[in-house]
Amino acid sequence: MTEFHPIIPDKLLYRGRKLSRDSTFPERRLWNYLRNGQLCSLKFRRQHAIGPYTVDFYCHEHRLVIELDGQSHNDRGDCDLDRQRYLESQSLRILLFTMMTYSVILNRS
Repeated sequence: MTEFHPIIPDKLLYRGRKLSRDSTFPERRLWNYLRNGQLCSLKFRRQHAIGPYTVDFYCHEHRLVIELDGQSHNDRGDCDLDRQRYLESQSLRILLFTMMTYSVILNRS
């Protein structure tokens, strides 16, 4: 079965590419584990557009979004809540890691 790929507006496509290029150390480190099906043979996309939002990592097969929210999200509570509500309305599951969470994980490895 072929997968449906909606047309992504140029603005979101450019934003996704810029976010990939300017990714943080924790995002690059996690991507090294997620790319090429290394995690349980799952295929993840990086900086993937879903509606008006760009998510850090997305697995279409399991409708799973992984978000790493760093310092840029500190004062964006309402925007982040709107994003979460929208993604959940699309029947997506969201794993959200805050800066505190992933700094603990990174310091252990």
